[in-house]
Amino acid sequence: MFCVIFAINELGIVVTEKLVDRGEEGQLLLIGLSLAAAGGLEWFGMILSNTSLIAILIPLFFVVAGTGMINKTSFSLAMQNQGTSVGGASALLGVLPFVFWAVVAPLVGIGSSHTA
Repeated sequence: MFCVIFAINELGIVVTEKLVDRGEEGQLLLIGLSLAAAGGLEWFGMILSNTSLIAILIPLFFVVAGTGMINKTSFSLAMQNQGTSVGGASALLGVLPFVFWAVVAPLVGIGSSHTA
């Protein structure tokens, strides 16, 4: 069941990444952020109301699909204004997720073994 859910969510990312190539980046970033935010709020409401798994997975799809637009457009917009330092900017954007998770991983381990 997990692999089916994962595949459907990944399909949402792929489809939204393909849509990014067809429009203006600033508008698509706003659409992606709106899609993810609306899905996140709906997802939060579904979790609080103790609904079924399927009802929770529908807004999750929109949150995950929004990342396809957000990642591609935000990186592109960030790189456009770098000029001669585009290599350094690209390296920084590439390493930041690894630094972030290297800091966060030990923080997760601080919790007891009963946390998820």
